[in-house]
Amino acid sequence: LAMVRKARAEQRPYAVAFIDMRMPPGWDGIETTAQIWAQDPEIQVVICTAYSDYSWTQTLAELGRSDRLVILKKPFDIIEVLQLANALSEKWRLARQSRAIVQSLEHRVDERTRELRLAGEQLRTSEAQYRLLFDGNPHPMWVLDTSMRRFLAVNKAAVDHYGYSVQQFRAMTMRDIDVAGGQGAQLRRHRRRDGSIIDVEILAERVIFDGQPAELVLAHDVTARKHVEDALQRMNRVYAVLSQINL
Repeated sequence: LAMVRKARAEQRPYAVAFIDMRMPPGWDGIETTAQIWAQDPEIQVVICTAYSDYSWTQTLAELGRSDRLVILKKPFDIIEVLQLANALSEKWRLARQSRAIVQSLEHRVDERTRELRLAGEQLRTSEAQYRLLFDGNPHPMWVLDTSMRRFLAVNKAAVDHYGYSVQQFRAMTMRDIDVAGGQGAQLRRHRRRDGSIIDVEILAERVIFDGQPAELVLAHDVTARKHVEDALQRMNRVYAVLSQINL
């Protein structure tokens, strides 16, 4: 526990802890795990035991169901331990990497949301200011009519990122590029002109454009983030298989 605290204080946290179930006369493995998780809830724990001190049901009752816990029965082979250490360390690393990317992207989405709202407000009051915010924005933006979902206007970033010309966009509707939805109402999959599929987060603001109801839309490409999340999910599936092996 002291080592975990020290590592956290030095911002060099541990990825995995192997803990013996029986450690007389002090805490057993269950209490030690609970104490460690109170200090560092992200650490992966492998409880090593040769006895039936706790059933799996009792263990879950004491510690709660978690994907950070593995039971390793003795006697075990050194290769088995090394495989667990490597798999759990990689899972821990990917989880931290994913959280860092998500936090960074969430910050950027907040910034883009503020930009979008400002652009929407300016669109209602100033055509010249709208053009500055819309055409100069580094992220793909477009204006859609609310009935047929036709493209009424697109900025340069949309043309560059999706590969369609302004004329091609104006001849299409959202159905021509929208492939499917993802998790959450704002996450969509779009097809670019070269056929590649990207994951995007959609932010929309209702506006009046050329005297008619419309939507001002910002498309934020999150394909890189999705690749990290998918890799983490694959590691979780590997971890689940390892957990079942050690039940």
